[in-house]
Amino acid sequence: MTQPISFLRPSATPRRSGPSRLAVLLPSLMLAACALPPSSRMAAPADIAPQALVLDVAHRSRATGLLIDESFELGPYRIGKVKRGLSSNSSWGIDKVSSAQGSEHFSYGFQGQQEWQGHCELRSKGLYLQLKQGRLEDEKSQLQCSCQSAAEQVQLKLDDEWRPLQGEMVLGQTRYAMRQYLWGNSDGGLRSPAVGYRVEQMGGQKGVAAVEVLYPGRVWQLHSLPKEQGEPMACLLSGLMIYGSR
Repeated sequence: MTQPISFLRPSATPRRSGPSRLAVLLPSLMLAACALPPSSRMAAPADIAPQALVLDVAHRSRATGLLIDESFELGPYRIGKVKRGLSSNSSWGIDKVSSAQGSEHFSYGFQGQQEWQGHCELRSKGLYLQLKQGRLEDEKSQLQCSCQSAAEQVQLKLDDEWRPLQGEMVLGQTRYAMRQYLWGNSDGGLRSPAVGYRVEQMGGQKGVAAVEVLYPGRVWQLHSLPKEQGEPMACLLSGLMIYGSR
């Protein structure tokens, strides 16, 4: 049975995902408990859904990867030509201290009234200290996505150096804040299980749109959203569905 879930943490003093939040990860407490049930769905955002246009996903494969056709439909839009690049990783270590950094990217086509080319890139790095009882970790990641048409470019950026995760979407002269819908007791981040993301007016926390990143995915957009913003916003949110729940 489908389980509707979404946890949006209340506003709190942001804290850096650095040494001040290092936690000991005991071998017996690995992240198996954070696995998302396969039938889970994101609950419709209570403050957005009643006044929103819902864009449902159709014809989408659950599988992902270099050789998989990841095309799908989102309401009236068509997403195709999803191409995932090879990931890049490097690391070093001295005694009990180690460091790692990596990047991955993908591109996709988005067809609406205009034709858009989408691109997303994730960059991450971490610092680790091995102890007898476990390991201390300091990790942070940044995801940047853009959609380019013949007439304009729009973009979003999510950064988890500070928790809760901070994000911003830029559509022309309009800037929106972004927040993460979480799963379980996670404190968030681009490597933590997420059920979706929320787009809000700057400063007011008034929601204007949301995206479910659990399979198969879904988008809510307020009917009052300016008409010229609906399509480019849907293109960017499609990128988050392709990125998925980590």
